[in-house]
Amino acid sequence: MNFKFAKTLLMGSVMTMGAFGLVACGDDSSSGSGPDVPETPIISASSTQDISIKTNNLGSNSRGDEVRFQGTFEVKLDADTTNMAADMNFSAMQFEVAKGAVIPGGSYTPIEGIVSVANPAVGGKLVDLSAMGMGVTVNLANPALTECGDYTLIVKAIVTDTDGKNKESNQYITFNRDPGYYCKSTEPESSSSEPVVEESPLATCTVELSTNLAPGLNLATCTAADAATADVVFSKSGDGDINFKSANGMKFGTLVEDSYSVGYWPEVNNGKAAAYKSDFKYRGINLDGASNMIESADKIYVAQNAAGAFYAFGFAEEDSYAEGNNKDFTFTIKVYHQ
Repeated sequence: MNFKFAKTLLMGSVMTMGAFGLVACGDDSSSGSGPDVPETPIISASSTQDISIKTNNLGSNSRGDEVRFQGTFEVKLDADTTNMAADMNFSAMQFEVAKGAVIPGGSYTPIEGIVSVANPAVGGKLVDLSAMGMGVTVNLANPALTECGDYTLIVKAIVTDTDGKNKESNQYITFNRDPGYYCKSTEPESSSSEPVVEESPLATCTVELSTNLAPGLNLATCTAADAATADVVFSKSGDGDINFKSANGMKFGTLVEDSYSVGYWPEVNNGKAAAYKSDFKYRGINLDGASNMIESADKIYVAQNAAGAFYAFGFAEEDSYAEGNNKDFTFTIKVYHQ
């Protein structure tokens, strides 16, 4: 729910980012005599949204443990404000995270030190929160996040004119920490006499197939198989896509939304030598097949046979298919097998 950035900046309480003025808001209280117990501030959620600052497409999406935030802040350039806007540029972006859905005019308690920014530089008339801009993210596995459910990213964008006067826009972007994954009930500990079962890594392989000459796939051996008995049988669809089903009772499922995907493989992004079954988060394996693989070329599918053997597969790359004669396709599949 780790599409990781190579360069991240952990935002602490009231940390100023050099001349760019990038700050993560918080409270820097000093301690007097007695125990050093930090105070957690309660902050009023500002509803200020100056008309000089325009926002577009604010939102979030998750990949693995990482939540990515998207959207832009822009100095508004229209007929009424052009002269004024020409003298204004972004001087700071401030970020905080709070539990629950924060409502402007209400109050919240910030959770310190969990916002990461890949590119902290701020300036000019446009700020992009996405990976192509600042790269603002939150890691859902951060131990500072102790609960599940909704959280809110509080964003304060500040522009400054040549006279040193500030204008600001406060925005609130909600995201979710999945209780089904991050807040599962604790399993009872096994007795010391029971052996510890270690999860086995999954092997990977790739196989070239086609919808006419080699449409069947045996997942256990990662080989083309007789379509009449294969685990997965691929076929072309009438609208120029690829469908699949099983010829032997294999059932299928898909990963939870915004989990791993083609090109965003779990072993690579977790820095491991191999992937494990537990890396693939799914809600069920009960489908007879799937359609429109090309339309969803980044999707990874999971599969299980009657004996309980687990598999995962998808295109080797998002573009590892080619259309040939009679609208048939040749393509390469990557398989994870036990």
